[in-house]
Amino acid sequence: AVRRVATRLRLEGRRWLLYPVITYAHKNHHTLLAAFARLAPDHPDLDLVLTGGEGPAERDVVADIAARGLDGRVHRLGRVPRADLDALLVGATAVPFPSRYEGFGNGVLEAMARGVPVVAASALALPEVVGDAGLLVAPDDVDGWVAALTRVLDDEALRGTLSREGRRRAAD
Repeated sequence: AVRRVATRLRLEGRRWLLYPVITYAHKNHHTLLAAFARLAPDHPDLDLVLTGGEGPAERDVVADIAARGLDGRVHRLGRVPRADLDALLVGATAVPFPSRYEGFGNGVLEAMARGVPVVAASALALPEVVGDAGLLVAPDDVDGWVAALTRVLDDEALRGTLSREGRRRAAD
């Protein structure tokens, strides 16, 4: 299923980060896009996949993607069928979650349950959900996001640890 979806979405042979949220301002796409713009040159095999419906910040997110010259590397898919979302999640190298506000954090829990490494904002409920099973970064710290994502992308052992710990944490 991952290969089929990756082929259809032109992600075959690529690694990707998945951020599966509606485009609300508090979801903080701009920090993620700023960090990705800095990561992209050093990781030419990496794309960013944004799923989720169009929220009030949609135009700003699309404009930010264009302004940073990321059109070919950022895939703004909108709402996708659940089967596609599951395949994108399972195939993701990591799930960055820079949201400034989450009442719980279902997105990080879903990623951890599937063994996908998580880098989440150190805001409100997310640290409690993630615990020690992911990396935490201040929501607006672009340098911190670049550093944490670089660690996850470049360190296979760390990805393995986060995958195992994420599954354990989600089961708890």
